[in-house]
Amino acid sequence: MTRGVIQDVDVRDFILIRHAETRSNRLARWHGDSDEPISTKGRQESARAAENLVARMEKPQLVLTSRLLRAVQTAQIFHRLLPAAKLVQDDALREREMGDWAGLGPAEVESRWPGMLAAWERGELKGPPNGETDFGVAARAMKALRKNMRNCPGPVLVVTHGGVIRSLLRTSGWENLPVPHLGGYLTRVKQDADDWWMAKKVVFGDPAVKPMT
Repeated sequence: MTRGVIQDVDVRDFILIRHAETRSNRLARWHGDSDEPISTKGRQESARAAENLVARMEKPQLVLTSRLLRAVQTAQIFHRLLPAAKLVQDDALREREMGDWAGLGPAEVESRWPGMLAAWERGELKGPPNGETDFGVAARAMKALRKNMRNCPGPVLVVTHGGVIRSLLRTSGWENLPVPHLGGYLTRVKQDADDWWMAKKVVFGDPAVKPMT
């Protein structure tokens, strides 16, 4: 895995974004790979974000999404403005299993495991206690991107989860910081090699909102 300027033209662009807000997100709790729909606010923000994406970037020809409801609902809203794109679900893009931290928020985690959350964000822990590691989540997510990249000649919109994007950031050497809803990163993947890049940040939602989880 490498970061840097793309010299090869034989790459595929993936626009990785986090799903829209859910009730648990609003309460600043991690729900891991449990299922939950997006909120009314999330639906409204997804519609505006979809318009933002279509206006700012080349239209994706494939919309790839986690199987979890909050990601599927977000992807469906984007897909309405991308009728020529194919919509595909992939289980490997599901949210991280949060282990002992599932259903908790940062304050509760800090109370029960003092210092561990900060240590994880600094890269001193591989993942939450009894949860999936950063490497494991990034590996399955990248496998999903590679599996689907040959089916699409143009950019791919990927609607996934904060934990997935954070794991890709961490294994790329970037900071492991919370990802805003409807925000994420442009990722570039070589078609016939193991190299991939987290290229730049993208925000299609409200840039003023700073997520807790």
